[in-house]
Amino acid sequence: MRTEYLKLLLALTLTTASGLQHSSCIGVPVSSKPEDALVADAGQDADDATLHGDAHVDDARTDATAPSDAAVDDSAVDAAPNPNVIVLPPTGNTEMGGFVNGGLIVTYSDKRWPAENELDVFIFDILGRQEQQITNRTSDQSAPYTDGYEVLFNDGSFYDYLVGRYQIELYEYSIASFSETRLTDTPYIKSQPKFNNALILYRSSEGCPTPTDINLSLMDRQTLETTVVSGCEQDPETHSISEHYAAWTARPYAGHNKDIFVRDLLAGLNFRIESTDYADQFFPHTDDDHVIWMDYRDGRREIYMYTFSTGVEECLTPDPYEQAWPHLRDGIASWCDYRFSQQYGEYAPCDVYVYEIATGVGRRVTSESKTWMPRFVDSGWLLYGLRITAGQFRLYAHDLVADGILSADGHVIP
Repeated sequence: MRTEYLKLLLALTLTTASGLQHSSCIGVPVSSKPEDALVADAGQDADDATLHGDAHVDDARTDATAPSDAAVDDSAVDAAPNPNVIVLPPTGNTEMGGFVNGGLIVTYSDKRWPAENELDVFIFDILGRQEQQITNRTSDQSAPYTDGYEVLFNDGSFYDYLVGRYQIELYEYSIASFSETRLTDTPYIKSQPKFNNALILYRSSEGCPTPTDINLSLMDRQTLETTVVSGCEQDPETHSISEHYAAWTARPYAGHNKDIFVRDLLAGLNFRIESTDYADQFFPHTDDDHVIWMDYRDGRREIYMYTFSTGVEECLTPDPYEQAWPHLRDGIASWCDYRFSQQYGEYAPCDVYVYEIATGVGRRVTSESKTWMPRFVDSGWLLYGLRITAGQFRLYAHDLVADGILSADGHVIP
């Protein structure tokens, strides 16, 4: 049953897409889009990872330039230990089902124990340097997401392929009260929850033709009323939410490439960013006035940004190298940057990079190029994973303030 369960989740999160070529970033295209779009948040938000959190990735698509597993130094982030970096408990030798940070809390799903055990959800207190396991069931709990006060995740306890029961539910865990609450109870798949103070954005099979077809739904956290914001036929994925906006990747119509869609949560209206009609775009993340995403329009991965208040779009990475896996929170973006390794491809070595939107100041965070996958800059810290192999990561929390990369008031230091 577990094999069929994982096959179904893989089908839900891997997409085959093709697109048109349209250059608007400076530089010469140097690599083509991979045949499949990686959904990562185990490795996004790689969002992003078949269970998202970006977790499992298709190892058959590993780029020829990717470093070998033997080259990974598990003892530290770089060649020499950095006192401002915490190495989290996951060993990098077990399957993961997503990792992300919020505030001073990191959450991840890890297959920690003997082989017969499944994925469980953990939280890690950065300041206390303590890990806590918050699920311990005989099925997978994965794709956890946190704001630092609570954790939402999906639970496969109710799924049974053998009897045709395609049911995955959403749960909430309160960090303050150590209590768990089941949020949904319907005979459908619900997965990859992201949330703000009022709403939960998640993938759902309800109303779709087959269990492997997925829509994107919003749930009001008070009334539990749900609204479909992107239909099954649009094949939505790599979604995110802030207090004012939600964003995701989807097809405007069947057969089209993937574009960026945004929902104004206050107005309750969706709109498509028209420039993304060319090629494919993935991993959109929003704050109060911006959405950034990974864009293939130049024949390689670049980071683009649209500002809601001005209606202006710009390429944040106008150079001939690739940039990937973007995240954005409170005006600070992070991504993996290939300009330092000057290599290309999803699993080629790159470096974690942070960029402040208001000032245009960016800084390289890692000093050694590896297959890093960053998450959010939050409360002065940045979480990133080091990909060991498909679905396996080492996790690191980096104190950017102590390391002189971020000022105490949250600005990137030139």
